Amino acid sequence: MKNTHRTLGNPSAAIPFVKAVSLLVGMLLCCLTTQAQKLTVESLEYVPNDATAASYETQMQDVNGNFAGVVKVYIALDGVQFEGGGVLKQEKRGMGEYWLWMAQGSNRLKVRAPGFLPLEVNFRMYDEVKIVKPKLTYKLVITVPVAGAVQQRDDGIEEFYVRGAKFRMVHVAGGRFEMGATMEQGNDAYEREYPTHWVTLSDYQIGETEVTQELWETVMGTSVRQQREKANSSWSLYGEGGSYPMYYISWDECQEFIKKLNALTGRSFRLPTEAEWEYAARGGKESTGYTYCGSNTLDDVGWYWKNSGDKFLNGVDSDQDWDKVETNHCQTHPVGTMYANELGLYDMSGNVCEWCSDWYSNYSESPQTNPKGPSTGSNRVYRGGGWNHNARFCRVSFRSQASSGYRSYYLGLRLAL
Repeated sequence: MKNTHRTLGNPSAAIPFVKAVSLLVGMLLCCLTTQAQKLTVESLEYVPNDATAASYETQMQDVNGNFAGVVKVYIALDGVQFEGGGVLKQEKRGMGEYWLWMAQGSNRLKVRAPGFLPLEVNFRMYDEVKIVKPKLTYKLVITVPVAGAVQQRDDGIEEFYVRGAKFRMVHVAGGRFEMGATMEQGNDAYEREYPTHWVTLSDYQIGETEVTQELWETVMGTSVRQQREKANSSWSLYGEGGSYPMYYISWDECQEFIKKLNALTGRSFRLPTEAEWEYAARGGKESTGYTYCGSNTLDDVGWYWKNSGDKFLNGVDSDQDWDKVETNHCQTHPVGTMYANELGLYDMSGNVCEWCSDWYSNYSESPQTNPKGPSTGSNRVYRGGGWNHNARFCRVSFRSQASSGYRSYYLGLRLAL
């Protein structure tokens, strides 16, 4: 009978191939491990004056009726999960604070956080603890690496963590565009938006959203309330929370923030130039010529004074109507909650205006390449319109100016790289 069995040739010839594949897999795993950041235990201790575990409102028993201990974990990250046979319940109690109810006798815990290697915590290594005891409260502090680029995604978005605060930078492919009061801006354009002129830009990155209060406070150590005190203590707060855009910040303070952020990340973040800002707001090479950032209907893409309050305001179109904005509780909103533009960027029409790097000056009709504005001036440019502005101020070509020390309830920033 004819032998129909097929061979793969000389088996020894496959050995180098197997070694090569093994080497490649090893290198890949090594790279992935190097990318991931390591968490470390700063401290684990018994807190004798904390009665949380013994309190009637918060105490817990296991299936055998034994009372649990409570481990309060402090880690500056969201999305953290805790594993271990002794974990009965876990709750996030605030920014960077988690409570774990653990069965008595527990002595191990695994901590998992997105973008970080799992952390194994052995309670027996800490003399004050050893094991979890019933109705006692413990404090576990976990240190997060100061910063690191977590992931370069296929869609051109680069994600960063800074002490747990997460933000994203979007790649913008360079190109040529007409800047200023182009045809779709219609009769709403101001004289300072003329003449239109052609600008050519190289590739760059820009923030997916405005800088949040969480990121600002993480880097600078000041809250929006503290920034308000610097501006005017009698002024109100117009949106407060980690996901809200930061405001009450001057151009000068933005430079200090960027300097500290660069020291933490080892990168070269900056404010966008005015041309980079407008090109990105228009959608870059993907632009479809909208009046606002991502739409011809502002209510789809921007928080402004008709839709940022308790109800939709009609007939509001001048500063004389500020009392309506106040009584309607208009304010900022969490970033990224409206529709994005063609590049996946949010809130470049409304929410808060955004500082640019340029000194303010009148436009020239001459074509320009990577313009950075004049070398000196009196005021800095800001763009974008804010939560308290009318639709005319939220157009992609609208521009305004303020001194570098100016702080306002409608003025924040977006990063570039």
